[in-house]
Amino acid sequence: MIRLEKWESTQEGGVWTEAVTKYNVFAEVTRQGGSKVTDGGHTVLSSSIQFKIRFRPNFKPSGNWKVIYDGVRYDIKSIEKENENRFFWILTATG
Repeated sequence: MIRLEKWESTQEGGVWTEAVTKYNVFAEVTRQGGSKVTDGGHTVLSSSIQFKIRFRPNFKPSGNWKVIYDGVRYDIKSIEKENENRFFWILTATG
């Protein structure tokens, strides 16, 4: 089971607030591999994971969503429909 977090920012009267909506869903998880990147003189390790989740009409994932899996927060990099139908989404994320 994974947790999807939907992050939304709103501004009222010059004050920004953030709201998080959380969904627990079952997913088929496939590890894609890892990479090592040098960023500003620091070495950063990242891994890419693919999550296959069942379509649900009450939400539509986007790039500002996060995936929590095995205690690690992943940023969603791509969202695809499996075979262009409405049964499964394939989310590719890095963390």
